[in-house]
Amino acid sequence: MLRTAAVIAACLAFGAIASADRISIDRSRLAIDVTGSYGSNWGAVTLHQRGAAVTGTYVFDGGRLDGTLDGNVVRYAWHERAGSGHGVFVVASNGELIGTWGVGKDDLGGGGWRLTPRQAALATN
Repeated sequence: MLRTAAVIAACLAFGAIASADRISIDRSRLAIDVTGSYGSNWGAVTLHQRGAAVTGTYVFDGGRLDGTLDGNVVRYAWHERAGSGHGVFVVASNGELIGTWGVGKDDLGGGGWRLTPRQAALATN
């Protein structure tokens, strides 16, 4: 529970979660698919989703990730040439994935990781 609270706090710091009076979500119709190309603070990221399973690659240190989508939360393990760890993303209403990563079993201690869909980035330029 403490980790979930920390992720929500990180998302609030990034401005990813709107206040309840500005957004309403019908969870019965919510269908999230994170498949796509993203820009991030750690370089380009490509994700593939099949059911609840999420896999991906990212440029930094030949990285890859394997995770599970549950609602709008992706919990993942990351692997690079120099190390590995865990992390968590919250899928924001604008399609961004905002979260944290950690080393080893920790999913918070490494820092923040924000993925912005390439399509959205191109549309604003």
